[in-house]
Amino acid sequence: MTTKNLAAGLFLAHLLVFAGFASGGDFNLNSLRAVPADIQVTPAASPQAVQAAPASPENPAPVKEWTVMIFMNGTNNLAPYFLGDVNAIADIGATQEVNISLEFSLMYKESSVVSRVRVLKTENGQPAADVYNTWENRDMGDWRNLADFVRWSKASFPAKRYMLIIQNHGGGFLDQTAKPKNGNKGISYDEISGNYIKIPELARVLAETGPVDMLVMNACEMQMAEVAYELGSGAGVILASEEIDRAVFFQYKERLAYLEANPAENAEKVATAYVEMRRKIVFPGSEVNYGFGNSTHTYTVTKDIANTLSALRPAELRGLPAALNAWTAAVMAAGETEAVVYAVASTVRLGVLKPSDQPFSQFTDLWNFAWRVNYMSKDPGVKEATKELFAYLDKLVLANAGMNSNLSGLDYSKAVRGVSIKMIPLTPAPQSAVNPNMTVVTDTKYSDLRLSKDSQWDEFLAWAGQLYYRPR
Repeated sequence: MTTKNLAAGLFLAHLLVFAGFASGGDFNLNSLRAVPADIQVTPAASPQAVQAAPASPENPAPVKEWTVMIFMNGTNNLAPYFLGDVNAIADIGATQEVNISLEFSLMYKESSVVSRVRVLKTENGQPAADVYNTWENRDMGDWRNLADFVRWSKASFPAKRYMLIIQNHGGGFLDQTAKPKNGNKGISYDEISGNYIKIPELARVLAETGPVDMLVMNACEMQMAEVAYELGSGAGVILASEEIDRAVFFQYKERLAYLEANPAENAEKVATAYVEMRRKIVFPGSEVNYGFGNSTHTYTVTKDIANTLSALRPAELRGLPAALNAWTAAVMAAGETEAVVYAVASTVRLGVLKPSDQPFSQFTDLWNFAWRVNYMSKDPGVKEATKELFAYLDKLVLANAGMNSNLSGLDYSKAVRGVSIKMIPLTPAPQSAVNPNMTVVTDTKYSDLRLSKDSQWDEFLAWAGQLYYRPR
């Protein structure tokens, strides 16, 4: 283990210092272009001498209030943004009551270097860290490597509370990136290995390493009913977005500064504060500073940058199947054909970057869809069941921020309430019609997910599809 300067020599002989990037405008986690091939690389400086015995599973550090474990997969086109995030993390660094362990990768052409570090506080304008391990081309899409990092972090830096942050591309339960024979789905895509962490595998990480108090997914479209229920209460409070998220909105400096100032707060209070932080920066005309490589840029938010961030209470997840089943049973028993067709046609469609994406979106906000069915229904049973479903969602969603409007003009502050769910697309065309290279669409079958097994949601969608797709 060596103590060294992050900006100058984090990866020993392999540090990639990104330079020469121009501000590209609209940056989100699912639509960035690949890292330019002519990226400049600066050799690493020599490591500094170690001043004290490092913490390790055999020599754990003293117990603190929080250990923040950050798994940052930059083996893809997000690498330059993540280098900026590392600098922001080190601006706060480890404090008297908060440890920060970080495992992150940066990709250059067809290779990557992964480093496992304890982030220290920036000194004399230079970020620093204790560097424990470096690997070449370590697979950041392998759930076993994530589990190894979590086990090491917990053993080396014990704490009263643990926060796990996973940062990379995400896609809920659907494959989002075209890669023949390696359909990308779930979270943490490694572009070199073609691997990614599937939702059941993420649940396995938590099962094998023990629960955390807060799971933060800095990735697109991960705040889904299917994802949360698969993970269960072991995930702690879940902080994530229903929508396409943006790499410029992660606010590491602000989030860690809040934790430093309030180390005794529990996960619910911390998550609520983080949601409010996001709400305060995403509005038309807001200027958000972000790191890109080793430079700082400003991103101006426009009114059409629809964004969400919400926090879910883990203890309420066990009631999700019953809440869904009671509502779907009432709607189907009432034969609400027109109401369901109306809701399918008009419900908010998440993950839409351009109008042509709209017919193929299979993500909707659960509250929004149920509200639309209820709006068209005149059946007392449906009205009562919707009231009960909304009462459940009020308990499940701890905090929610919906910001700006989507391409259809829906105001997210009113239309989106904190948790998404699968919805039938507006067109029955296969995903291959959207992208012919997408040869693997569902690596994990929806029917294999826990929510599908424990609820009637997929049966309800099959019924809704018969109604919606029939000739009218």
